[in-house]
Amino acid sequence: MLWQGVVPDVFSYNALIGACDRGQMPEEALKVFDVMRCRGVAPNMFTYSALISVCGKTNQHEKAFEFFQAMQRQGLQPNLITYTALISACGKSKQPDRALAVFQAMQRHGVMPNAITYSALINATERSDQPQKSLEVFDQMMLQGVLPELSTYNSLIRACAKCKMPEKAMQK
Repeated sequence: MLWQGVVPDVFSYNALIGACDRGQMPEEALKVFDVMRCRGVAPNMFTYSALISVCGKTNQHEKAFEFFQAMQRQGLQPNLITYTALISACGKSKQPDRALAVFQAMQRHGVMPNAITYSALINATERSDQPQKSLEVFDQMMLQGVLPELSTYNSLIRACAKCKMPEKAMQK
């Protein structure tokens, strides 16, 4: 692109960061972000959401929160994808209380969770020593009228097994 005189913009960089993320090349995604900043291209909400996702997949939850805070300092408002990526990052690093706090903050800011968000939260609580909380989150999900996905049920079944309540899994 550069060698042909085309200067990448934020959309080009976002596409490249996303490609690195999907291609399981997290370090390259972070390098692309560094190049982006060095070239004076301001990141947008999509950039930060992709970077938070990258950090979540590599168990760099603190870095995910750094990107989240940088985004807010820049005056950008997180969206559902941003919050869900951050909840997922907390879950992968076995930080269920932090995931729950992000979930609550998201709702306070008027961002309504979807099935993917609830699944990430259920997964976060299931992975930790709080499988009972997974059942509570699932009940909240149902009360909100959000339909669960297959991954939601899989996490819920694992939570029920940890709680030694297989009958609960059969009821859900």
